[in-house]
Amino acid sequence: MRNREAEVQDKINAIRERIETGLRTLPKHDHLKSLPVEYEVVDYQTFILHFLNASFFSDADVAVIKDLIGRDCTCEFNHDSQDRLRLSFTISL
Repeated sequence: MRNREAEVQDKINAIRERIETGLRTLPKHDHLKSLPVEYEVVDYQTFILHFLNASFFSDADVAVIKDLIGRDCTCEFNHDSQDRLRLSFTISL
């Protein structure tokens, strides 16, 4: 039986692949491809995807990312330590 860490990594890889593949096929959202992205895993239960410098995200952009994630998630805008706007998607694994 595979351990929890490997299972979680597979789920994360699948989410990242869906987002990367989806953004490549959606020319209307080309501007999202060049944004810096950070990933965070909390206790092997939660995956957080941070889009940095996200000041120009539209509601349509948020909807597209949620669709590409392919599972329930929450999102919120906040500021990082350098006062840049960041959009974070929190996904339960």
